[in-house]
Amino acid sequence: MPEPASESGLLTVSHTAAVAAADGPVTRVVGAGKDGEGNTHASDLGHKTAGKHITAISAGQNHALALTDDGHIIGAGPDRQQLADLSTQAADKRITAIAAGDSHSLAVTDDGHIIAAAGEQYHEAGDSYKKCISELLSQTKGKRVTAIAAAWFSSLALTDDGQVIGAGAGLWDQAPSLADMAKGKRVTAVANAWYRSFALTDDGQVIGAGDDKYRALSGLLSQAKGKRIIAVSSGQWHSLALTDDGQVIGAGKEYCGEITKLIAETAGKRVTAIAASKVYSLALTAEGQVIAVGDNEHEVVSELKHKTQGKKATAITAGDTCALALVKQPPRMMAGQATVAGLPQATAPNELGASGARPSAAPASQHTSLTSDSLKKGENQSIQISQGESSITTILSGGVRTVHGTVTAATAQAGTNAPLVAALTAMSLDVTVTSTNDEAPSPTVHLKFNEITINGQQQPTAPAPNTTLALDNGGKAVLNRQQPNDTGIDVTAVALFDHSGHEVMRLGHISAHLPIAT
Repeated sequence: MPEPASESGLLTVSHTAAVAAADGPVTRVVGAGKDGEGNTHASDLGHKTAGKHITAISAGQNHALALTDDGHIIGAGPDRQQLADLSTQAADKRITAIAAGDSHSLAVTDDGHIIAAAGEQYHEAGDSYKKCISELLSQTKGKRVTAIAAAWFSSLALTDDGQVIGAGAGLWDQAPSLADMAKGKRVTAVANAWYRSFALTDDGQVIGAGDDKYRALSGLLSQAKGKRIIAVSSGQWHSLALTDDGQVIGAGKEYCGEITKLIAETAGKRVTAIAASKVYSLALTAEGQVIAVGDNEHEVVSELKHKTQGKKATAITAGDTCALALVKQPPRMMAGQATVAGLPQATAPNELGASGARPSAAPASQHTSLTSDSLKKGENQSIQISQGESSITTILSGGVRTVHGTVTAATAQAGTNAPLVAALTAMSLDVTVTSTNDEAPSPTVHLKFNEITINGQQQPTAPAPNTTLALDNGGKAVLNRQQPNDTGIDVTAVALFDHSGHEVMRLGHISAHLPIAT
């Protein structure tokens, strides 16, 4: 039988930021970690949710869930049957809450009913999960559920009148025990984990049930006494709580500073959310910084820190082999310029802000053309273009941003000090820069001449990037000049430089970039 999974403690609406207005930042999922089989379901969830407005996230052991603002569930993980079953049940419903457990999933509909699905991959465990689900559905029948929590062989539900319902034996019968302990109290949130379960009352007190090894239960309850607690989360051998003034407290066994290091790194900061897992802990500050500490098993800690660095997060959740964060996506910008000839005066941005950043948004284009025109670059410099054309198109579709530029010319020639330096026919330059989920832009360049000569010498019709040729006057010609950077690329079909190294002419130029507004 597999090892039990931890579940993020309190994942409720109050701990998940609402989606921003259409003309401001929206939220997207960032995932980290991989399971023992190499599955990267947390990162996969980030790709599957690209372009959608996400309002809630939940990480289990072998799967991860996200909830869209229109009430649809998106899941990722190797147990496809469980995810398909959950999706089928939720197909015609609006979902308001989600919970990913070890090998089962829970969701709440907008009318307060629970839907659930169990995994099939653990044969002997499958029946236990199904029994847990059956008990939960039976006990919540006729009641309006507002929150849920799923863990190892157990589930919790919170009703609209503040009552706790516990189902499944768990490892220490903690869920039913918690429900009994909470009778007569008004509970506002519940948390379920491997060996223990917690509830928060409306006056900020903590109730807990389950295993007390390493004082992960009694130690936390003792520290919480006299404080108003707003969130609780429990891992395998340690538990965390968050006070109303944004301070973290914790109890239990540490492997790599899951408690002490988290408290040290959050000192002086106001924490708004916490999440505990098997051997690591997470905290979210009011400024949106994600703090991850503990053992880097499954590469969760290092990857999550890297992916959220410099970003403003709004929610966190911790599973056994993966973690998720919701981060604010700033309005997206795209910029580009395409010129048939001549040195550009300035890059003309072609921007798509968040107000236009919707899936399948219509392309925004700018278009210029030159026909039999002559551009002067000093008394002894000239460029002649016959039937030339250039265009830039920017497209935003889901999480994929693309800027695409083209330059074509039937014939073109350039000269300095009377001699003809460059002559070409049927030039075609095509540049595409793409970014998915705001990862590093990836450029693609295609350049083709039907014929090209430099100083009377024929050159390859598909020159390699940055092919450099010496000119008689001490200058140089660079074919297929490519200048990439972290936002895109500048490409020039033919660039001419004088003897001092100054660029004096261009035949075909595209500047294609995907900057992100901050």
